[in-house]
Amino acid sequence: MEGSGIFTWKDGRRYEGEYRNDRKEGYGEFQWPDGRMYKGNWKNGKQDGEGLFISDKGVERKGIWQEGKRISWVDENDS
Repeated sequence: MEGSGIFTWKDGRRYEGEYRNDRKEGYGEFQWPDGRMYKGNWKNGKQDGEGLFISDKGVERKGIWQEGKRISWVDENDS
């Protein structure tokens, strides 16, 4: 897949965003079946760069991801 698209898995996971070479690449939004969500940058099919994580209770936290793993939370007071 190239460009933008939506993919939904049978278990309820859903991704809407940019694709390159059949992988998530660029900006995209991923939702888990329990309501958790990641909105942010993707590289080579994994969360990478700055993104927003929203918990199943609606709590939002900005963070930095690298190769699909959260590296740190970003303090709201940081500019």
